[in-house]
Amino acid sequence: MESLKEKVTIITGGAGGFGRATALLFAKYGAKLVLADLNNTGAEAVAEECKKAGLPSDDILTVEANITKEDDRKKIIEDCISKFGRLDVLINNAGIGRIASLMNTPPDVYDAEMDLNVKAQLYMTQLAVPHLKATKGNIVNLASIASEEVFIEFGVYGISKAAVAMFTKTLALEMAEFGVRVNEAWSCAYKLL
Repeated sequence: MESLKEKVTIITGGAGGFGRATALLFAKYGAKLVLADLNNTGAEAVAEECKKAGLPSDDILTVEANITKEDDRKKIIEDCISKFGRLDVLINNAGIGRIASLMNTPPDVYDAEMDLNVKAQLYMTQLAVPHLKATKGNIVNLASIASEEVFIEFGVYGISKAAVAMFTKTLALEMAEFGVRVNEAWSCAYKLL
């Protein structure tokens, strides 16, 4: 974990849950953090927790952003590079899951889950990759056990996370020649719903 020291890390969905836990862990090991979230109040609260854990104020930045929007994605990357001058780690954590059977999932719910859980990860990654190539950095995509196991009323969530799993595997092959590592992490938060 010492390898995290001074590593500039963007965490999407950094205001709570897995994003918060990751931020606190990375802060403990001295990473520089960019917490991007639609809930900026929550992101600022997590930033304060990171400071209490010992991370200097200058080593953390919050960005209010909806990563389903192109301008917001660009703002996250631009603000990160403007403040820290580089990017070492992208954690594609932001995501949602709605409870509904496949036969009762309306189009807006399907679109919202796929837009945030899949498309936004792809487009955030496209923006980050030039900077990650320069640092031979890392990408972590948040997938789920729901990508491999069936859970009733989490069908669209499972579909989106299966797409994330395949995106991660494909991206890992594409990035290998540039020294950029790509991995997936699993969240089990759905078990609490």
